[in-house]
Amino acid sequence: MADRTVAYAQGRITDAEFEAAPGIEPVWMQWLANIAAIHISPDDLLRVDQLTR
Repeated sequence: MADRTVAYAQGRITDAEFEAAPGIEPVWMQWLANIAAIHISPDDLLRVDQLTR
């Protein structure tokens, strides 16, 4: 699910596609990365964070 959110943040998935089959809510990605529940690059984490703004 984290991969889907990253793909959405990278623009590889449209809004409609993400709405139909969402990944992890962007607001949870940093927290999950902090506890090592997911592995995400700093660049991708920044892209995901920008979705919440």
